[in-house]
Amino acid sequence: MNKVVDFLALLFGIRTANNTEGSQRRPLRWLKVLIVPFKWALLLLVCGTALFILISLLTDSYFKEKNTQKKLDQLAVVIVKHEQAHGRLPGSLHEVTMNNPLLRDLTRDSWGLPILYGPNQARRTFKIRSGGRDRQLHTKDDLVQVVQINPTGE
Repeated sequence: MNKVVDFLALLFGIRTANNTEGSQRRPLRWLKVLIVPFKWALLLLVCGTALFILISLLTDSYFKEKNTQKKLDQLAVVIVKHEQAHGRLPGSLHEVTMNNPLLRDLTRDSWGLPILYGPNQARRTFKIRSGGRDRQLHTKDDLVQVVQINPTGE
């Protein structure tokens, strides 16, 4: 049976170890040559992926914090304008945003949690607070803005 297979292989121009005279099987030297660059490429791929994930996690939190701070600034301006128009601080954020759907986005921070609003009518101040990175209110990473409204309305 092997002779038939060898004959057919020779007939179709396929060289095998049995139908080639003086042929010895060569070790796979090319494989050794390719293993070193393959190892480096794999190492670079793994390190690059890990670095990409680390940078993504760090910058995501940074940009969410910056975006939330901008929202707090914009919300403070809207509340001050409401106070100037109505002569008093709003009782809730809903009172400020109920007639303008574009402002409703300002009532949630970049992590999707509601922003806490606390007015003090007697002192003409208000405090707006976001939970921050840990998404917990009243912790050290909270983003807090306290605004004092001057009698001139500034």
